[in-house]
Amino acid sequence: MCVSRRPGVCPGDVCTVAPMPETLNSAAAALVDAVGRYRYAAAQIDRARPAASRTSITEREALRYLRAAATAAGEEPCTPKRLGEHLGISTSSTTSLLDGLEASGFLTRVPNPTDRRSSYVQLTPGTPDRNDTDPLAPHIEALCAGVPRADAATIARFLTDLAALAPDTTP
Repeated sequence: MCVSRRPGVCPGDVCTVAPMPETLNSAAAALVDAVGRYRYAAAQIDRARPAASRTSITEREALRYLRAAATAAGEEPCTPKRLGEHLGISTSSTTSLLDGLEASGFLTRVPNPTDRRSSYVQLTPGTPDRNDTDPLAPHIEALCAGVPRADAATIARFLTDLAALAPDTTP
């Protein structure tokens, strides 16, 4: 049964989440309420953030992904195709995104030595960290620093599972 109770909403129309019980225990109900409040606050933040930030939410996610890819051991350098697939945007949107980030000095494209048709995307030295491109980042980091390690791992798994509910928009 689909967790959304609406066919076609869950990825691949196959939901591996157990059906929601008709009644939730009080802790689960409080969590569902907190997620709802968070979603509303996140939407408000996303509407207000462009005025306070030099980057869009898609640009920030691209930079976050490139930072993670750069620090992953044994990882191939990131290609525009891989970045676009991660972001769920078209080839032309990826090109426009990269053009803007390159013009702003956040990244460079370098030729792929094994495939002349492809390039790699790399952060430039001195690319601002998320604290410089997202005014909420220091506050989020301060909140996260106060969470006990065991709780942080549980919360991280929950948020990862929650993010996985987002529809796949890969073209």
